[in-house]
Amino acid sequence: MNIEDIYDKDILRLQNFQNLVEGDLNKMKNDIAGALNNGAVGFAKSDERESFEIETKIYGIEDNLKKIINRNKNNQNLYQNFRNDLNTAFGDIDELKKEKQANAIEIEHLKRYISQLEVEKIEENMVKIDGMGKIISNLESTVGKASQKMRKFNKNSGDDEKV
Repeated sequence: MNIEDIYDKDILRLQNFQNLVEGDLNKMKNDIAGALNNGAVGFAKSDERESFEIETKIYGIEDNLKKIINRNKNNQNLYQNFRNDLNTAFGDIDELKKEKQANAIEIEHLKRYISQLEVEKIEENMVKIDGMGKIISNLESTVGKASQKMRKFNKNSGDDEKV
């Protein structure tokens, strides 16, 4: 049950009741006052004590009706405040959902960026490793050539000593 249903069910019903009671009360007040003034059957015009009691009861009913009206107004204010608070809460929840979604998107972008950086670093390291491998191969080749020259040189210098 949502707020509008509660409002329609309770508040509008109380307002309709209030309007009916006020109308009936005014009608009764006018009917009683007219009957007392006209000296209707069962009422003596001179009997002011009964008239006073009736007026006292009518004023008591009016006071009770005013209390009901005030409670109705208080309930309307409470329902309106509750409705405002509920709307604010729903607005806050919507904002948090939007923020959560934006954060999730940003996290995905950051994951992709980190993955891209990792791939780039791996590629850079592979290029460096390939470069070092070529340098090592060149050094091995140079060392091999130098060893051969040293052996030839040693062989030639050994032949010269024999002569």
